[in-house]
Amino acid sequence: MKSLLPALHSFCNPLIDRYAVILSMLDEAEIPHITYLHEGKRHIIVSNRTSDPDREQGIILAAHHDRVRGSPGANDNGAAVFQLLKAALLLQKVNKPWLIVWTDKEELLPGESLKDQGSYGLAKRLIRKGMGYWPVFIFDATGIGDTLLISTMGDFLNSGLDLAPLRAKVMDTARAIGLPYILAPSPFSDDGGFLTAGMKAQTITLLPAAEATELKRRIDNEPGFANLLVAQKTELRRRLLPQTWRGMNSPNDSYGKLTPKIFNKMKELAVELVGTR
Repeated sequence: MKSLLPALHSFCNPLIDRYAVILSMLDEAEIPHITYLHEGKRHIIVSNRTSDPDREQGIILAAHHDRVRGSPGANDNGAAVFQLLKAALLLQKVNKPWLIVWTDKEELLPGESLKDQGSYGLAKRLIRKGMGYWPVFIFDATGIGDTLLISTMGDFLNSGLDLAPLRAKVMDTARAIGLPYILAPSPFSDDGGFLTAGMKAQTITLLPAAEATELKRRIDNEPGFANLLVAQKTELRRRLLPQTWRGMNSPNDSYGKLTPKIFNKMKELAVELVGTR
């Protein structure tokens, strides 16, 4: 597989076909993969699952490869795509059942619902395949910062699913690898589609320490702040977002804004969430 940073730089070209690039890199690394094409959405799946999914509960890692038109999509979501590509390489010899999926159509257009997300149709397929009880850990906007944000957005979606075990697993893993974290809602990602379909899903993202600290302070001390943060897109909501998130879905989401030194730590997090023993 090509070295991470030069390939990622090319991946951020707004004109490049990201789906084709991922397939090419998997072929180059000789990692077996399949595609799931559904209603115009193009998902890529790598797995070591057995023919009997009930034998042992596995782990699903996910990152969306689509982006808003005109955006380089470096943090949202090129960095996570490449972090999971590297994780896939390391997990080839791990016996525990796992699946990595690069999803399509995370970005919604005005007027679209969570059922329009690619993750919704994908989750329905996984449920039919007997994998609906596998927890999903979503890596989204994990290219800038040094502090993990374990999203509580699922609490605002009223799915009725218990996400506490997933959050506990991320917290335990983060502590084990020395990665600081906070709990706060992130008003984006594939978790909405997965949860709406009935699969437990936990989003993981990143922020610089100063932004994470300020976000947590405001959530803890300003009544109603969290609700405004996850409200429908408005100019007020945009102003409340941490600076890093304001740059997403725009030409400002460029390769030069990334924090490459965090990449290995995020790859390590992904691998350890699966477990190597």
